[in-house]
Amino acid sequence: MDKRKFAPIIIGVIVAVYLLLWTFLAFQIEGAWVFKVLFGIPMLALLLLWVYIVKERLDEIRSGEEDDLSTMEM
Repeated sequence: MDKRKFAPIIIGVIVAVYLLLWTFLAFQIEGAWVFKVLFGIPMLALLLLWVYIVKERLDEIRSGEEDDLSTMEM
């Protein structure tokens, strides 16, 4: 594995586990289903977004782009 991919993967896994834990806990809340939906669905959406962002960053590294901010326009 490329050394440049190591940090995004480790941080990605840590944050994904954290979001997955919060999503799981949100659906385990005792009470109305409204609370489960209000807390669980946004956390699940954030988890899916995070996976997409990490995948995009790994694709950038694979294509040879060192700086993830180099494509931003000012």
